[in-house]
Amino acid sequence: PEHVAVEDGDHAMTGAELHRMIGTIAHGLRSSGIGPGSGVAMDLDVSAESLAAYLAGFTLGCRVIGVHAGFSPPQRRHVLSCGVDTVLTGTRVAELLRGAAADPVVLARPDDVARVVYTSGSTGLPKGCAQTYKALSVHWSWDAENWCADTAELARRTSRYLLFGTLSSAIVQDFLAL
Repeated sequence: PEHVAVEDGDHAMTGAELHRMIGTIAHGLRSSGIGPGSGVAMDLDVSAESLAAYLAGFTLGCRVIGVHAGFSPPQRRHVLSCGVDTVLTGTRVAELLRGAAADPVVLARPDDVARVVYTSGSTGLPKGCAQTYKALSVHWSWDAENWCADTAELARRTSRYLLFGTLSSAIVQDFLAL
């Protein structure tokens, strides 16, 4: 809890602070009727608060939908019309963080859709790829005993990751799970 989990500009957030932020956002969403199976579109920038919002959505067992900042208006409308129950923006996350502090309560169920990652839409409307919580658990639980030597060496030398771009990227989300 006392180790730095996220650095965002000049702010270094400990694991305990991130944990509390995730719980507070999740509690606020749960209070508004969002929970397992709900579609939560993340229309967010890259910040510590945005990271906490994504993790709160996963904690609640929601269908987390990343919204790429570069989508055209028709592409955005398409993504936001595909099973979205609520849209989280920076303003909405800030409102949720003003609520009562709470610990996260994990409500995710293995067979529910965990995330929908959309393509760029370069050939028209973006196409979504859905993954269940069970699939993500298998994907995110690195099996260190079966790593090749290069992967083991990289993991041994790496204690920090620089994330840039968008949190809606499946690759960025995969690194967040590490």
